[in-house]
Amino acid sequence: GSPAWGHDLAMLATAAAADADPEVRAVAIVTLRPDKDESARAILVAALADPLPSVRAAGATALAGLADTAPAVATLAHDPEPSVRAAALGALRTVKDFAFADVACAALASDTDATVRAAAATTMKGTKDPALQGCLGEHMLAKEDDALVRTAMLAALRGSSSKAAADTLCDAIPFWTRTYVGDGPVEKMGSTDIVGAHNDRDFERSYECTERAYKAGGYSCWQRGYLADYFREFGGKVGVPRCGGGAVSASNDITF
Repeated sequence: GSPAWGHDLAMLATAAAADADPEVRAVAIVTLRPDKDESARAILVAALADPLPSVRAAGATALAGLADTAPAVATLAHDPEPSVRAAALGALRTVKDFAFADVACAALASDTDATVRAAAATTMKGTKDPALQGCLGEHMLAKEDDALVRTAMLAALRGSSSKAAADTLCDAIPFWTRTYVGDGPVEKMGSTDIVGAHNDRDFERSYECTERAYKAGGYSCWQRGYLADYFREFGGKVGVPRCGGGAVSASNDITF
C-alpha cells in the first residue's frame, strides 16, 4: 500500500486495539480492508478476542469470506454472546473450502438462543450443499418452539431452487400442521404456514402435496380446516369444517 494507507492503518490499528470507546473500536474494525492487507487481517483476528461482544462481532463480520482467517472466526461459534455467534455464522457462510455445514447445522440443531438458530437457518437460504439441505430437512421435522426460527427455515427453503428444498416442504406439511396449527386461523405466510411456503416454492405440486397431507389424517378440526382451505384453493373438492372450541379427529370419508 501507499505511505498514506500505512499511516491510516497504524491509526486504525491503534483505535481497533486500544481505544477506550467500544464504538470507536468497532468503527475502526469495519474500516479496515482485510482483503487487501495482511496487517489489517492480523488486527481483525486480534479483535475477535475483544472483551466487548459488539467489537468481536464486528471483527467477525469484517473477516467474512476469508479462508485464511476462517478457523479463528469459527471459534466464535461458541462465544457466550448470541450476537457474536450469529455474526460468526454470517461471516463463515461464504468461505470456500470450509466445512460450514458442521458449524451451521450444530447451531440450528442445538443453540440455546433462538436468534442464533434463526441466523443459522438464514445462512442456508438457497444452498445447494447436501449437508446443509439435510440438516435443514431434519430440523423441519423436529419441534421448533420459536416462530422466528420457523420463519427463517421456511424462507430458506422457499428461496431455494433445489428439488430437495421443495421435497422437504412437501414432506413436512403433516408434521407442521399437527405441531404448529392451533385453535384458530393460520396467518398466511406466517411462521406456521407450511402449505403457503410450499406453494411459493413448488406450486406445480401444491395439489398433490396438500392432498397427501390431508389424507394422512390425525388432525384437529382447525388443522383439518387449514389443509382443506388450501386444497380447495388448489382446485380440490373437499368441505371446510366449521370448528368450535374442541378438537375432532380428521374425517376419512372425504372424496377427492
